[in-house]
Amino acid sequence: MSTTELIVWLLACYGITFLLCGAELTAAPRRWLCRLRFFEKLLGCYFCSGFWVALATAYWLLQTPAWAVLHGFAGATSCYALDAVVRRLEGPETGLLHDFDESAALD
Repeated sequence: MSTTELIVWLLACYGITFLLCGAELTAAPRRWLCRLRFFEKLLGCYFCSGFWVALATAYWLLQTPAWAVLHGFAGATSCYALDAVVRRLEGPETGLLHDFDESAALD
């Protein structure tokens, strides 16, 4: 896998994970699935969901279980890191910037 292919694959893993875990488009089925504790925990965690997305896509692309598992962890880590960056960039207007001190802003 070339560097370009790797970057595209990692971004695709994040995109699929975001679609499953946070997109408004999939909110209704996600709410229905999250009635089960297993899916509530799985879809509430970008690392967990990212692992399964990356594992499935890596196995589909590579057709080798050992490499698919390693790519699963790489994809999970990239999904977690990209989500942290996106949340940070979204900033205080979404309520996702945890170190934003509202009391200091009011002074």
